[in-house]
Amino acid sequence: MGRAAAGGIGNSRKTHFSRHPGTADLRGTPSLSEPRAMSAEQNSQTKANPAKPTEMPPDVLEFIQAIDDYKRRHNRPFPNWSEVLEVLKSLGYDKRPA
Repeated sequence: MGRAAAGGIGNSRKTHFSRHPGTADLRGTPSLSEPRAMSAEQNSQTKANPAKPTEMPPDVLEFIQAIDDYKRRHNRPFPNWSEVLEVLKSLGYDKRPA
């Protein structure tokens, strides 16, 4: 039996982090797959953000529509940040000097 039976080719290094979901690494940091309980403040902030278009402010709806239009026009399901900035500027955003 070669290296493949002993753990795979190129698997000679020991890692310090767990590769199994739901387990903590050696430093005790929980993995990203473990659910976290939200604090009361976080929960109230989540509820305060409207999910229905009829409850959103007009400027938010305008931004969402502009992003959707950009994605359709440019066949980009996930625009990068430069493209988002381009959309913002097309809506009139201009950074003011500090």
